[in-house]
Amino acid sequence: MTARRSNRAALLVLPAAFAAWWLFGTLDLNRAPAWNILVKQAEDTGGIELYVTKNELNPRYHADDPLAARVRVDPTENGLRVTVPKEMLVTRSDWRVKLSFSERAIRESVRHISVSVNGQAIEEDLLAEKREELSVALPDLGSGDRILGFNAPISGAFTRIRIRNHLSFYNWYPAGITLRLRAPYVREARSLVGLAGALAVGAGLLFGLSRLVKRRLRVPAWTRRQWTWTVAPVVVVAAGQSVWNLVSPDKLLLGQWSMTSLVLAYLLLAGAWCSWRNLRAERWHELDEATRTRYLEARHAVILFLVIWAVYNSNSARVGMIDGIPAPQMAISLLRQGNMDLDEYLTTYRENDRRVGLMHANGHWISRWPPGTALFCVPFYALPVALGIEEPSLDDDMLAKLTASTLTAASAVFVFLCLRRFASRRGATWMTIAYALGTAAFHISAQDTWAHAPAQFCLAAVLYIVLGESRRRAWHLLAGFLIGLMVATRPPSVALAIPLLLWIAYRNGIRIGVWYALGGLLPALFLAGYNIHYFGTPGFAGYDKIVGGGWDLGGLPKAFLGLLVSPNRGMLVFSPFLLFCIYGAGVGLRQEDPRYRMLALALVIGLLSHLLLTASWRAWHAILSYGSRYSTDALPYWALCGGFAIDRIRSRRLWRTIFATTVVVSILIHSLAVYWDVHPWNHMIAREKKLKIRDFEDAAWVTDKPQILWQARLALGLVDED
Repeated sequence: MTARRSNRAALLVLPAAFAAWWLFGTLDLNRAPAWNILVKQAEDTGGIELYVTKNELNPRYHADDPLAARVRVDPTENGLRVTVPKEMLVTRSDWRVKLSFSERAIRESVRHISVSVNGQAIEEDLLAEKREELSVALPDLGSGDRILGFNAPISGAFTRIRIRNHLSFYNWYPAGITLRLRAPYVREARSLVGLAGALAVGAGLLFGLSRLVKRRLRVPAWTRRQWTWTVAPVVVVAAGQSVWNLVSPDKLLLGQWSMTSLVLAYLLLAGAWCSWRNLRAERWHELDEATRTRYLEARHAVILFLVIWAVYNSNSARVGMIDGIPAPQMAISLLRQGNMDLDEYLTTYRENDRRVGLMHANGHWISRWPPGTALFCVPFYALPVALGIEEPSLDDDMLAKLTASTLTAASAVFVFLCLRRFASRRGATWMTIAYALGTAAFHISAQDTWAHAPAQFCLAAVLYIVLGESRRRAWHLLAGFLIGLMVATRPPSVALAIPLLLWIAYRNGIRIGVWYALGGLLPALFLAGYNIHYFGTPGFAGYDKIVGGGWDLGGLPKAFLGLLVSPNRGMLVFSPFLLFCIYGAGVGLRQEDPRYRMLALALVIGLLSHLLLTASWRAWHAILSYGSRYSTDALPYWALCGGFAIDRIRSRRLWRTIFATTVVVSILIHSLAVYWDVHPWNHMIAREKKLKIRDFEDAAWVTDKPQILWQARLALGLVDED
């Protein structure tokens, strides 16, 4: 394709992308109705309050829907009777009830709590047993109106009863997705003014940016034409949404912003592609071999990022637990109020049954987890917050998913660039794909704002900087800053940082440590200030209060083996290709080049230290998990170990076949947790084995119903998730 034809292609992308943006602005991607019924005892009058919502987890209002008016609540002698219209029922057996007990019921450990459907008992001998809440799965309710009965031996046993299907409890559940046309944005006069203002501001900015690029910046003409038409729309859309939210009554949600971001991302990629074609057509013959190689490496890295990022977002859902919810709210609080407490979200957390994610310290409600992840959310949330875009519900924030998937995909790119130091391009690509899709990076790091994605990003970026052999002090300052930020985000990653710093000192001299110390000073001061403000000490205070927290050295040997080979938490079971990484570590320790030999030694020491530190934690199994979640931070080390042997593996047909097979199996295993819910197995094992949260270690060694096989049967429809 000639340069002129590439220019025309770039010009055609602009109207097409804007047409797609306005189209998605008037289409609403709705799932099958997600009903949420809340029966609550009023604190002031003692009466009964009823809330019914559709496609909304937070029951703050009574839904304006004819079906909502048909939900009835009738008090009985020692309980309640709730009538659910048949139109609310779906064909799948996906309804669940969460019972919240009164203080009296908890204190007296009330037994014989029953749940019935149309008079037929579902559960007859439930026990409060000092628990504030109890969850019950309902069978297929079938067709016709259903009367749900809840009874207890004493009156006033229930403070509230929440009835909801999985489509509202797990709103990412991939079932019944439909597209329907929504009322257009321009239905009011103010909306017309907002639309006109957005277009006017956008056109003015487009013109001004074009003049700036042409007159002030020394940009070659072959690049200026493309990037004027690809960077400018980002500014145009941002300004347009800002004007829109100022004058229009129809606010845009953060989830809709993520959809707009996807359109803009592909718009920028189209411009990059056109610029690349122009480069090949007009200047490629003028470049030396080293520059051509750098361009090819950059192109390959961009393609890897796009493919991995697209796979991460292929489920169009945020998959996670309570651990990943507070970070975006902390970022928003930091941007709006200049603090990181979540006092303003307390009511929202309580109404959404997410109160366990908060803790009270120094007169404020804060996250139970370290604050570093919120700092990574700030760049992604800064523009939506500045534009005044409304926040979605806690569980339906797709911008959080976009943050996690972008950081994890970026870590994969850094891993690829590191592997290219001692592996072929094809071998590095294989190992990068295995790292990105065949490990917990796929179903954990990339799916929600856990602390694992930032930790992996920092670790991989530091490895790339160090292997780049740059002597510039700015790079060493940046590497030190990233190491400090990694520890502030995931304190256990200090076990990975210490061997890496020792290797850096061995390679570059002890004086280089001064720049790393200066770089890590800012994150250290931030974390110390946060801890002093809320806990009164600069150490990692408060984090041992996490459910299942605390140290247990007595069970270290069993936990260490469990992290590696237990049937339901073992890394080598869920990612069998990691066996080749162990072999690669041995190959690395025998490298002729002392730089890489010492690097392999640092990687092995870091992996062993991190495994031992994780195994010393009482909840090494991560409780309601799928695979070894706490070992996710060290995955870049595993990938680099495998990189030492990847070309040897590729050179032998048998080894190559076995390695490819294990990678495919690993990807399939982790895909089961991306597209299907992993919580039913954990709840089933807890119920059958009568396990409590602090005793969930036994679930890692269950062999009669292995988690992987059960999850595969769930995917095939051979078992029901209830």
